[in-house]
Amino acid sequence: MKYTPNPQIIVRTIRGQRILVPIMNDMNALDSLYTLNETASFIWENASNGRSDTEISQKMVEFYEIESKIAENDVKTVLSELVHLGALLENQENAFSNE
Repeated sequence: MKYTPNPQIIVRTIRGQRILVPIMNDMNALDSLYTLNETASFIWENASNGRSDTEISQKMVEFYEIESKIAENDVKTVLSELVHLGALLENQENAFSNE
């Protein structure tokens, strides 16, 4: 599965922290800032650049020198949370592929 960043989310890096800020039309949205840790930031960056969940897992194994099962679980969890928050959108043309 591949993902696209939601155009209604602004991404900023402040003092080394990646922050997701939803663009909303009401003041209640000010309570919705999301700070990503290093792993989530790595996953966000790769997903935003068009990499599939499988590709991101492989890159995590190489970069963090972890077992593939751990990488797959982390990627699945973080991507699921980012989609749930509305920060990432699932690309529908890839919904039925076997990536």
